[in-house]
Amino acid sequence: MIVSKKDPLNFYLALFFVSLFLGGMGVFLLNLFFSTPKQNDFHIFFLIFGILVLLVIIYTIWVYIRNTPKINIAKDRIQFNSETYLSKDIENIILNDIVLFPYIISHPVNGTSIYFKDGSVKQIFTDMYSNSWEIKSFLEQTIIKNQTYIPIDLSSIPTSSISLQAKSVFKGSPIFSLRGISLWSILLMMTYLFWVRIDTFEIHTVFFLSFFCLFWLLLHAWMMHYFVLTSEYLIIQNHILFWRNKTYPLKHINEIIYESKGKRPNGMRIITIDYKEALYPAGTLKDKTWMKLKSQLEQHQIKVRNECIFFTE
Repeated sequence: MIVSKKDPLNFYLALFFVSLFLGGMGVFLLNLFFSTPKQNDFHIFFLIFGILVLLVIIYTIWVYIRNTPKINIAKDRIQFNSETYLSKDIENIILNDIVLFPYIISHPVNGTSIYFKDGSVKQIFTDMYSNSWEIKSFLEQTIIKNQTYIPIDLSSIPTSSISLQAKSVFKGSPIFSLRGISLWSILLMMTYLFWVRIDTFEIHTVFFLSFFCLFWLLLHAWMMHYFVLTSEYLIIQNHILFWRNKTYPLKHINEIIYESKGKRPNGMRIITIDYKEALYPAGTLKDKTWMKLKSQLEQHQIKVRNECIFFTE
């Protein structure tokens, strides 16, 4: 039997920071309401919006709990909290699906959809569980394939032969791309401020600006991956953190998804055959480069699902 585990980052920490941020905003607005004269035109609005913000916190917690039930999966049944479904009543399972997370504005996320013969549908939101990969692997082996569950062990990667293989590099400019300009323009401006005003800064200002520069650098480093493809491996590298790389044998890759959410740059989500996954945003790549990489990956029989790039020659 597999029992779900809520993800510490995407569930607990996300709820904590949302509650902290919105709670602070709500208390601030209510404080303005009590400290502002009633004759002020915005007096009542401080009260209304303060209460609304606090209600959003309650709504967010309710949505997260409601959509992340405790899941117990055995070969013959699946249980979502107190609801139990028999495996024989399952009509179809889509392990890697794009599903809508129901919030104030529903937004697409990665998940698993389970369709039952009575017409009901259950969806498991991948990012909300730390062992989503284990759930998917168990569903595939025991219910879809009707086999005994055996945890998949992806052996360590022999990297000695990679240097001998021909490589295709898919990257953009870390300086002249939009992300590059955003990164270096701010850092150069901060460097100039330090150079000409350092004698006038108080110590807390120096710490704040230094922390901001480090945050800005790491944020853009996370958004500036690029890719190297050989006949046997897909290698993830980084323009800023150049010493870090992640290597995937092509035979271990189940599926690749091109995705983008909000203002985040286009990224590559890699799902391996054990259903573990990782996202690599790559803000320096042009659409043409993304599609060229997609074409070469498909030549290696890798399934690539394009959810964000609408490119035409």
